[in-house]
Amino acid sequence: MTLTPFGLSGMTGQEIVLVSVGLPGMVASALAKGGCIHQLGLADVTHAQVQLLSGAVFACPLMGDTTDAVVVLEALEAAGFGGTLLVIAPPLPNPTMVERELRTAAQKVTLRLVSM
Repeated sequence: MTLTPFGLSGMTGQEIVLVSVGLPGMVASALAKGGCIHQLGLADVTHAQVQLLSGAVFACPLMGDTTDAVVVLEALEAAGFGGTLLVIAPPLPNPTMVERELRTAAQKVTLRLVSM
């Protein structure tokens, strides 16, 4: 799956939760493509929040300013999340290897690596 500048293919109308991703409102709205978008800090990933947003797809950067995808994945697992986590990454020389490494930390979460 490829992240385009203004949307994710196949994600029209989807509720998306961005974890530790600071996006301007206009970009976030374009990404959601008519769906609803929420932004959470890592400290906000709790069991209660995950239950409240249970139908949403969660997304985070592979490497952020203050955290990375493994930390977010571990927090989601600890909060009882069992849905889909999109990990947003720059173009990678070996995305299959990176995705395999991330999957070792995922037990209940469905993981998708998205290159932009």
